[in-house]
Amino acid sequence: MNIAQLLDNKIRNAMTAAGVPENLPALVVPSTNVRFGDYQANGALGAAKKMGMPPRDLADAITAHLDLEGIALAGDGGFWLASEGNPEREKNKTQSMLVKTDASGAIVEEIAIPEALAANASRFGFEGVAVTGSGADETI
Repeated sequence: MNIAQLLDNKIRNAMTAAGVPENLPALVVPSTNVRFGDYQANGALGAAKKMGMPPRDLADAITAHLDLEGIALAGDGGFWLASEGNPEREKNKTQSMLVKTDASGAIVEEIAIPEALAANASRFGFEGVAVTGSGADETI
């Protein structure tokens, strides 16, 4: 699995959680304008049209289930994802955490920030993640 496939899986899962029928794809592709990131998900626009709803409303519903701020390749071929979290949201509150996936994109571990930090955190949590080393020497 490559990063585009992992992102496609994550966004597709968020689309499902937002009520998008499972037969409508996320369509993650390399970005056409690098000022806006390395990848873009084009499926929400088509899904909104097929669902008869404003694209912005569907985008808001999808992103309520997705708050990734960073991604890094793990030494074992999986990925570490940083979820910023926003416990102040009225709906779909999210928590700051690191998420470890295997190479297929399946979540194998979720690590919440320590309670002492979480008690003082508002809507700003992790803003990125980096990995050095591998195996027993891997540092996140």
